[in-house]
Amino acid sequence: MIASSQLRWRPQATTRRATFSAWAMSIVFAAIAAISRGSDSAAVGQLSAFLNEVNAQTGKTITAAQAQVLANGARSILAALTSSR
Repeated sequence: MIASSQLRWRPQATTRRATFSAWAMSIVFAAIAAISRGSDSAAVGQLSAFLNEVNAQTGKTITAAQAQVLANGARSILAALTSSR
C-alpha cells in the first residue's frame, strides 16, 4: 500500500527539477551553437560548467544514475572537442 503522505505533490522538488532541466537544455543548446560557429573553446567551457552543475545537483534534483548518463554524454563530447585541437 502507498501511504497518503507519499502521494502528496511536492512543488518545490518539481520546480527544482524543471529549473534544472531548463538550465541543462539551455547549456546543451549553447554548446551546440558554439560548435556550429566553430568556437570549440566556448563549447568546452559550456560543457565544463554543465558537468560541474550535474555534480552539484546529484542527489538533489537528479539521481546518481541520471547524473552518470548526463556526465558520460558531456565527457564524450568534451573528449571529441579536445582531441580535435
